Amino acid sequence: ASPDPGSLDSVQLVPNGVHVTITPCPLPRCSGPDGNPTLTAEGICSYCRPRVARDLTNAPRMYVQLHLGLELTGSGALSDKVSGTKTASPPLRIGMLDAGSAYARVLSHWTSLVRVELGLSVPHTGRIRESWSVVRSADILTPRIDQACAISPQSACDLYATAIVARRLLGLTRLVHRLMVPCPDCDLLALYREDGAAYVRCSACGAAWSEELYQSLSRVIAAEYELLDKS
Repeated sequence: ASPDPGSLDSVQLVPNGVHVTITPCPLPRCSGPDGNPTLTAEGICSYCRPRVARDLTNAPRMYVQLHLGLELTGSGALSDKVSGTKTASPPLRIGMLDAGSAYARVLSHWTSLVRVELGLSVPHTGRIRESWSVVRSADILTPRIDQACAISPQSACDLYATAIVARRLLGLTRLVHRLMVPCPDCDLLALYREDGAAYVRCSACGAAWSEELYQSLSRVIAAEYELLDKS
């Protein structure tokens, strides 16, 4: 549905007589310099589109992983079955199959919307295997990522949600603590620490500090803010 022009979540601009709607990027975990979702007129903001493109590129491989119930090696390649390795439990395997089917549904629907909007040729309507549907959709959408996100930002969000579920089922997720204080170097709200890691890092400027040094810097910054408040 189109954003309500009268809401506070959208802004209508009329450059050269053409209406442009600017809304907050809907992709989860989008965070601009002020910590809020980035405003965009392109459906998904330019910072988040590479994340969507990555999920699209990985979709065929993740689909295969879900159906095989295998784990990824450290290099990201498919691992070989090891003799004696236990297969996934029935409930987990059903969850993996459902997530694989979700990839096919989300990408097929998104591809249909893009085909209609861009006037792309439509292949035969005969039934095809889910795996081929995922591969074909990824091949069509990936080189048109900017247009695809503008046509259906909701589909990009659905793909993101599907990828999150898939990674969790495959044991590929990591617990990340996000710190709601500005980076000492770039002053952006982009600090995080992976669970158990010894370093705090900034996803914006790439700076990193040991936990002990970060705590010292935090005390100094807090003292500076306190002085500013009193002045």
